[in-house]
Amino acid sequence: MNLPTQLLLSIAGFALCISAFAQSAAAEKRFPLAGRGYLQMNVPADWKEKVDQPPKAVPPTISFGARKGKPFIVTVTPAWKLHPGDVDPTRGNLRQRVGAARDGIAPFAVETDIKLVAFDGPSGPGFHFFATDKDPRPGEYKFMTQGALAVNELTVTFTILTNEGQDNVVRSALAMLRSAAHLQK
Repeated sequence: MNLPTQLLLSIAGFALCISAFAQSAAAEKRFPLAGRGYLQMNVPADWKEKVDQPPKAVPPTISFGARKGKPFIVTVTPAWKLHPGDVDPTRGNLRQRVGAARDGIAPFAVETDIKLVAFDGPSGPGFHFFATDKDPRPGEYKFMTQGALAVNELTVTFTILTNEGQDNVVRSALAMLRSAAHLQK
């Protein structure tokens, strides 16, 4: 192989690396929380987002999807105490909440033993589980990762819906959630 060919191949390889990095790069974004500050997360640059804010001061739902390529859905709902008796998100009550969600979908899942996975973000603990739909209909998603984490006094619930070959979406979504911070300004 001559030098110009080697140089062109090196440049092409470098361009592919830059392209892969750009697709996985994240941008710090803030989402308003109805007069309760902002939820800040590092969102993958190649994702689009939509905020559904119901009327009054109730928690929004933030949805993410693909700008192009295979579709997926990631929903994130940051909730705060709405009633005086509501409890702060602790490791124990997050585990219980995610465990109840897991138990609710268990009859519809391929897996017979769905494990809860603990993880921590800089603002608090979290749990999630993974399940495969036994009988997805055409156009529906086959895989679901669902959970909740504490982001200071917020309880952030999430659902990640994907299909075959989208493990990177799940990894990116969990990384985004681990980066979550509650800002007052």
